[in-house]
Amino acid sequence: MRYFLLAKLNLKIWLGIELQNTKWEEYITDCGRNVILSNQVRAKKNFEIKYAKNIVSWEGVLQKKILTSINGEVGALHVKMNPSDSKSEIADIQLTIPHSLASKHTALLNGMTQGDVFKFKANIVQMGDEFHYHHFEAIDVAGPTRKIDISTIPTMTYSGNAPSLRKSTESINTGLVPVETSSETKKEEEKKPVTDEKASR
Repeated sequence: MRYFLLAKLNLKIWLGIELQNTKWEEYITDCGRNVILSNQVRAKKNFEIKYAKNIVSWEGVLQKKILTSINGEVGALHVKMNPSDSKSEIADIQLTIPHSLASKHTALLNGMTQGDVFKFKANIVQMGDEFHYHHFEAIDVAGPTRKIDISTIPTMTYSGNAPSLRKSTESINTGLVPVETSSETKKEEEKKPVTDEKASR
């Protein structure tokens, strides 16, 4: 019985738990740009204790789609969150789409375009920083529910440690090929792929 309980506990840890009441704003307060730049050790500790491998269900805005170089299916979505923790031309999250999910939602994913607001459920894989996207792996996607202009998404600003909003004016190496979803994304500044190595500063 003891071995069964230990195995069950290890499986729960591996699968992660669903953070039902955790919002994006809470995540970036703990692990966002301001914390990373001021105290990266604290940001990483927050991430490992509270978020790593766990599951969230959030709403995001599509910035662009990434196609796999193997079969051309959608392999990832660059997601702008609301409010954003990045410049207007930069996504907040790289949402990896597993092959099984891409096959299940082929029509939905192929039909999505920049500015589509959609819901996603995902495992939190790796914390981002000033050089990398936050990396999530999708469990499911739904929508889109509506479309918005990405340039109107407010951006988090910080005065000391206090976050506030202002109107925006301004990868993981998965063998994926970027596909521009509009002329605006041609000017997007690419963040480097996420790796396990510490980013140069």
